Amino acid sequence: MIPDAAQAVIHAAVWDAGQHTDPHAADTTAQAVVHALEHAGWTITATPPENDPQNPA
Repeated sequence: MIPDAAQAVIHAAVWDAGQHTDPHAADTTAQAVVHALEHAGWTITATPPENDPQNPA
């Protein structure tokens, strides 16, 4: 399952790229991308905090 936050990021990327002028169309595209990723076996999860970028010592 792909989290709603990931779909929101995909929606924003589609919107920011200027692919659609209607937010509903961008959402439909994001949903299609999510379904295609799920169908291909992808799983997208949030990165645990322990995997955040590290500060130099």
